[in-house]
Amino acid sequence: MPSVLTGKTIGFIGAGNMAEAMIHALRHNLGLYPDKILASDSSKTRRQEISKLYGIETSDDNMEVFLKSDMVILAVKPQQLPELLSSMTTDKRYGLMASRKLVVSIAAGIALPTLENLLTTNLTQEQKENFIPIRIMPNTPGLVGCGMSGISRSARASDTDMELAMALAASMGKVCLLPESLMDALTALSGSGPAYVFLMAESMIRAGREMGLSSEDSRTLTVQTLKGAVALLEKGDADAATLRQRVTSPGGTTAAAISVFQDAGFEDLVVKAIAAARDRSIELSAR
Repeated sequence: MPSVLTGKTIGFIGAGNMAEAMIHALRHNLGLYPDKILASDSSKTRRQEISKLYGIETSDDNMEVFLKSDMVILAVKPQQLPELLSSMTTDKRYGLMASRKLVVSIAAGIALPTLENLLTTNLTQEQKENFIPIRIMPNTPGLVGCGMSGISRSARASDTDMELAMALAASMGKVCLLPESLMDALTALSGSGPAYVFLMAESMIRAGREMGLSSEDSRTLTVQTLKGAVALLEKGDADAATLRQRVTSPGGTTAAAISVFQDAGFEDLVVKAIAAARDRSIELSAR
């Protein structure tokens, strides 16, 4: 069944890991033709890699990709976005653009009002109407079709615009539509969340090795355990606390481990760490 994105030209400014996750999903999950996907990047090596992997056109000219695309994904690091957009908005071709442009940012911590200001500096009100900013916060499991993305819409975004943005995000996994005020919380929980799981996995694998297991066995045991635990949680017939209690027999091995975690303040530490990620996202948006 054709996607709402079929026939649209989608351009990526930046061709890093998240851009690749989206390009992979567009090509392999939605079946978009390679001639409908463009990407720019400052690295010649990266451009060649992406072009070879997905058969798409690449360029070192951000404005070329911007002008050719119906939907543009700003896929650079948040610290790079202001400078990038400053260079683009001062390009004489930028102000001459007459067609409506859906501009999606996946930069953590760059709020929609900030994005809109960066996009429309020095433009007339009529010109500003051509730029429709939308914010998507994906995460890296999108690379394997198990992503979680949050979307925040701007006031100018139509239902059709949102349908296109939702289709882009849904090609990588699940989607959650949230107000802008909650995007920092989503960034902290799901955007950064895979790193928390990977840190736990690192620690479990290390523990296995230190107890005499091989690296390969430690990894297999850890990965399958995490995968199985998530499957039980996703099944939805019990919450996380109940599932934990079912595994934990009084005086047993699991209870011994949980006791160490709780004595060290593990739960509060996790909450504190995620709050720190949210606060950093807020700091980035205030710049």
